[in-house]
Amino acid sequence: MRNQETWDFGNLIGAKMMLWVGVSSFIVGIIAHFIAPLWSMGISTFFLVVAIFLGIFWCERQLEIHFDKNGKPLNKGKL
Repeated sequence: MRNQETWDFGNLIGAKMMLWVGVSSFIVGIIAHFIAPLWSMGISTFFLVVAIFLGIFWCERQLEIHFDKNGKPLNKGKL
């Protein structure tokens, strides 16, 4: 991270992302358990890995949208 402001913003959206990944993984795991009990662990793990990679991509994209390459905010009022 370039500065404290980008670090704080990244931690804020990263925490939100991990919360949503955790809740959605739990829901997918419960549904998978009732649909295919033998495959539920594999389905849950696959979903978790995909969700984490998508979440990382989303977090990086949010940082690109809100900050320039030097870590300066692009739109101060929207943070």
